[in-house]
Amino acid sequence: MEYDGKTIIQSMSMARLIAKDGGLAGKNNVEAAMADMYVDCIADFINKSECCYSAKVEHYLDFKQNSYFSVALPIMFEKDEGKKKELSEKMKNEDFPAFLKNFTKALKDNGGKFLVGGELTYADIGLATVLFGVANRFGEGWKKTAPELAAHMDSVYSLPKIKKWIEVRPKNDK
Repeated sequence: MEYDGKTIIQSMSMARLIAKDGGLAGKNNVEAAMADMYVDCIADFINKSECCYSAKVEHYLDFKQNSYFSVALPIMFEKDEGKKKELSEKMKNEDFPAFLKNFTKALKDNGGKFLVGGELTYADIGLATVLFGVANRFGEGWKKTAPELAAHMDSVYSLPKIKKWIEVRPKNDK
């Protein structure tokens, strides 16, 4: 990404820059750190990094060794169909329910509308995007066990500018 004549090549750096410029990074340093924490947890999930577990993070999210974050990409790229099925079952029965529980708690702890502060942040958009992707790939059964997250996703995706972008964005069949 080019920005003010500088090349930014790391995706999370791009996301943070865009969030700051767009007013989606939180209203103060603490809110920005909280939004970054949630986005980093989501990125850990997407990238199959070790889970974001520490005593400090555990206060907000109870992500431990068996996080949903640590199993998403292996399922997508696993070549052995038996192992892929095993990973999918673990994700479905253990890891994703914990992910839903923990993000539901985070949402409720902040009043139920946003993950951080009193306004939309890029953490809300990131969470909604992951949930939308899971719904498209694995079905919407999770919405019954996490209705607060389903409502949050729907709320984010119904925002006028996001809704418009979804209508006009290039389609991706992958």
